Amino acid sequence: RARNGHRARGAEQHLGERHDVHSEVEQRAPAEGQHAVVLGQVAQDMVHPDDAASLESVGGARLQRGTPLTSECRLRRADGSWAEVADRFYIVRNEKGEPIRMLGAMQDITEEKESEKKLMLEKELSDSIINSLPGVFYLYNADGQFYRWNKNFETVTGYSTQEIKQLHPLDLFEGEEKEILKNKIAAVFSTGSSSVEANFITKSGQAIPYY
Repeated sequence: RARNGHRARGAEQHLGERHDVHSEVEQRAPAEGQHAVVLGQVAQDMVHPDDAASLESVGGARLQRGTPLTSECRLRRADGSWAEVADRFYIVRNEKGEPIRMLGAMQDITEEKESEKKLMLEKELSDSIINSLPGVFYLYNADGQFYRWNKNFETVTGYSTQEIKQLHPLDLFEGEEKEILKNKIAAVFSTGSSSVEANFITKSGQAIPYY
């Protein structure tokens, strides 16, 4: 196809069992006065109904600003299944700077999306197990930054999620016990284990003994 001397060619994209999704990715700019991007009949038929509206909305907004379009959506394969794809479209303009069409390419990211979903499920299961523990549970790194804890830790200490992110483990102890804990923490990171009895100092100032 050619218009104003321009020829649009798109790399063939194979998804799933090597089915062609697009032999050419081409989007013509809307006619004067229109604001929605016309997807083209082939692409429109292939886009998941739940993704079509947002894809057109984002495309229309970026067309007006003249910026490249990057998006993710689901496209129907030839066998009827859905593929998660990442799109990147570029605006082609004529000598007057007017948009005349959009060229783009897409990448199959179905496996990446499935991996993300599995990781989320695993994290949800892990959080559920940790939050079901009767005692306090927390993890922090060698720099003393908390990065995992259960809800009971918040309940006992009285600190919120955002406050705990700003805390150092030694902030939960006072006096001589703070120095003892400092040495014990260093021992854990150098030898792998240690133990101590000390008082947790809550946000309200209450001292609660913990092992």
